[in-house]
Amino acid sequence: MHGASFTRDGLRQSRIVDIGDNAVTVRTLDHIKRSVTDEGGWRHEGPIRSLIKKPDVLLSRVHSIPVGEAPAIPGGIVPLSPDRCLVSTEDGFTWEAEPGVEAVFGTCHIGPVLSAVAASEEHIWLAWGNSVGRSDRHSPWRFVRDANGDWPSVKWQFENEADGMAVRPEGGVWVAAGPDLWKIDDAAASGSPSAVRISPLPERSRALIADGRTLWSVADSGTVYRYDEERQSFQPYMKNVLAWDSWRGYHAAIVADNGVLRLKSMDERNQYEVSLPVPVGEGAHVQAICLGNHHVLVIAGGQAFFAIVNLQIVSKLETPNGYAASTARAYHAKADNVCSSFYISVQSNDPGVRPRLEMWEAALRY
Repeated sequence: MHGASFTRDGLRQSRIVDIGDNAVTVRTLDHIKRSVTDEGGWRHEGPIRSLIKKPDVLLSRVHSIPVGEAPAIPGGIVPLSPDRCLVSTEDGFTWEAEPGVEAVFGTCHIGPVLSAVAASEEHIWLAWGNSVGRSDRHSPWRFVRDANGDWPSVKWQFENEADGMAVRPEGGVWVAAGPDLWKIDDAAASGSPSAVRISPLPERSRALIADGRTLWSVADSGTVYRYDEERQSFQPYMKNVLAWDSWRGYHAAIVADNGVLRLKSMDERNQYEVSLPVPVGEGAHVQAICLGNHHVLVIAGGQAFFAIVNLQIVSKLETPNGYAASTARAYHAKADNVCSSFYISVQSNDPGVRPRLEMWEAALRY
């Protein structure tokens, strides 16, 4: 305890260091207010030994199977379970695959290339053109098409193109269509739920990303907006963003800074950044995927990288026979906030070789 006469600001405060298995946190004990606060606080994500020595990153390709005739679109890989995922490709198919048994079961979509695809507990959601469709993900008929019937049987038409879509935790989806944000409620008591206009968008969205109840819109201009549900309006959060993701309270952004691509990782207390070994001109297509604990998966210039941003570690994943087209987290239902498995869609350099869906795992060794 510090007496008021011995401190520069005249306050009586102590520092508390909380050393956990996977984090070190410093907080302030204010003896005048008789409370513990985060004022002047600090947090390190990772075991305490990582403050002394950086870990070795072990990256392993555990599965690799051919899927379709074209690579996955950005955001086109959607995990359904620990074993199974959707792969929506550049030629208008959405395949259901299980890499562990090298199986592709069928396609949930044949037609225009999707602008977005998502999965809730009961449904697969598909967005293309001015339409959003819904398919029962557990139906044995989900791969069957009626030549004379409309598919999917449940769909909604918008006045503008559906540019982005994200699953709502209460059921249903958010949809960014032209100048507006829409909500489709999946919990309707009977019949087909209606699409409800919720809020104008500050500018046209190129992607919607939901992290639980928090919704983000990535605009064409590169500004990321956070949706305020109480005010039913969007607030600007960050500018000049090339790629964005949010997962379990962690945020990742790729920005261009003086000809260099920089990867930023943030949580409620800290922000870290590291340079990526790809010139801005070669990073026209970029993607960032949060894996938790400031671990981020990146695609830039056809290359894939695994980064631990708070430790300034960037490791390249070797895809010697092709380029990385798209990536996604694997299914992760555990309570911990680190996902160590992920998917990569790899397009071969040989036009006669089909694209492959690869599943990777990352491990740290101290």
